[in-house]
Amino acid sequence: MSTTEIVLEAVDSVEIEPGLSAGPPPQSPTPTPPRDPTLAEIDEFEICPTPPELALAICRRVTSLFPHVGTNRRQIEWILEPSAGDGSFVTAAKATWPGAIVCAVEMRPECENALLAAGANIVTIETLEDFLTSQAGQLAMKSADLVLGNPPFTKAEAHLRAMLALMKPGAILAFLLRVGFYESFDRLLFWEQHPEDSFSPIVPRPGFKKNGKGKKGTDSQSYALFCWVVPAVGEVPAPPRRYPHLVWRQEVKKKPRKPRVTKEQKVALALEEAKKKSFTATGPSFDLE
Repeated sequence: MSTTEIVLEAVDSVEIEPGLSAGPPPQSPTPTPPRDPTLAEIDEFEICPTPPELALAICRRVTSLFPHVGTNRRQIEWILEPSAGDGSFVTAAKATWPGAIVCAVEMRPECENALLAAGANIVTIETLEDFLTSQAGQLAMKSADLVLGNPPFTKAEAHLRAMLALMKPGAILAFLLRVGFYESFDRLLFWEQHPEDSFSPIVPRPGFKKNGKGKKGTDSQSYALFCWVVPAVGEVPAPPRRYPHLVWRQEVKKKPRKPRVTKEQKVALALEEAKKKSFTATGPSFDLE
């Protein structure tokens, strides 16, 4: 069955059975984690896997920001992850909206099994640009109640423009982006045309790249959750709203650093220590008459 046929079948099922995940059931392959990308691939494709705890915190923040989605978690029926990677947002979306159909788009074939294992109902392996120009992609975008993810930074504006143009009124777009996305003359027109509906700074700063010891450190960039609600035709967007920081984990307090000792202080300390040793070895001397 082609991707277009799967999307058509899934959309039809949502219209007939609102709120039920009656689309094609997820396959159950043996989970095969995708291989670690090379440094060249990380730079070329901007591969930045979102920490699972952060993806879940973002989904929970979306439910609190937009209460009109319903407490029974059934109004969000169709979710699209346009840069799905190894499935952090797919897993989080399924945990938050278990009745929804999740469509995952990813350009790397080695991620397909991981996405299916994460719970994606539909996985399409192609670039987002190709997906958005295909019949299936445009149908999925027009059907989506929620689009969320962590897009490649250099392509974020182009992806946002394309998706906001296709999404239906009332649909939500939630992206993890650098705060620096605000800071560009080239994007001034974008912000005039598409002001965000909410902005939540991420605390602590997440880390996306591994250090020399193979561990992820704290990123040097600040990040935030940007959300848009697609307005109806002719509707004037509401002013942006700022929300409390999204704290997704507690930081482990580091031991305070010892004060820096200068060379002069080290010499003085060494002399003082030498005097003490000399006094201990010889004992005090007294002049007796």
